[in-house]
Amino acid sequence: MGGVWADGYCSFAVQAPKELYEFPDWPLPEGTPNFTPGPVFQQYLEDYIDHFGLRSYIRFNARVTGLEPRDGGNPGWIISIGGGAGNKSEEFDLVVIATGLYSDVPNKPTFSGEECYQGAILHSSEIRTQEPLIGRNVAVVGYGKSAADIVTQATKVAKNVYMVFRRTHWPVPRKVVGVLPFKWVGLSRMTSAFLPLYQRSTSVERWLHRYR
Repeated sequence: MGGVWADGYCSFAVQAPKELYEFPDWPLPEGTPNFTPGPVFQQYLEDYIDHFGLRSYIRFNARVTGLEPRDGGNPGWIISIGGGAGNKSEEFDLVVIATGLYSDVPNKPTFSGEECYQGAILHSSEIRTQEPLIGRNVAVVGYGKSAADIVTQATKVAKNVYMVFRRTHWPVPRKVVGVLPFKWVGLSRMTSAFLPLYQRSTSVERWLHRYR
């Protein structure tokens, strides 16, 4: 239970302020870190479904093998289900396809001559602890969140750490100039006034965007 929060690399965590992830009717526990660690958020989801009695509505070990509209043009869907419970079809009024972003099999590229390489080539998902990084010369390929997380851990225990990437981009800092929490600056009403409009605008917002 918990989707991507059920398992992850060393120190993986929510990458936005916790208020953006918690359910309005089930706040995160008092004292929860602002950028909530994955295992903490996993337990939060477990507590949520148990508190609201949702576990009985979750069907584990079921594989969706087919999806098609209801017969006769009626709204809804027919889902073919396989797995531990056997093969059968059921009808639903609404279907949400939420396959997630990750696979159980790491996508590791291959390199010419890598069989001669004396070091270890690991996917970020295989860095479960700092152990493989201790005292090593570590090169992290990429510039995404997982790369930044692994570099942060490696700098604490590795001999040398390098990042290899094609081009830089600006990662959102947790604190602006190391002082103000990012949510106070980037997620305020004042900041939102400078974003492209998609709803009814105020006179001030129309003035700000008059040249767009």
